[in-house]
Amino acid sequence: MIRGEIIMNDPKIIEKYARLAVESGINLREREGLLISTTIYGLDLARAAASRAWSLGAKYVEVFLNDDALTLARYKHGADYVF
Repeated sequence: MIRGEIIMNDPKIIEKYARLAVESGINLREREGLLISTTIYGLDLARAAASRAWSLGAKYVEVFLNDDALTLARYKHGADYVF
């Protein structure tokens, strides 16, 4: 395992990163919205950030999950109007 994987599997560390990102990084305020885009590898952090945002009074939080295989399929098989 890579050291970063061990650290990011610690729920306390994930919560600290989420708090830092939401409160200091984007400075989310009550009644504001938040859009989060992530892959499956960042899903735990996205969940923690969404939870923190709601606890601060966010109006809405939307999480977009990106998947490399689906993106590749869209580029390979999607019609021109998809882009």
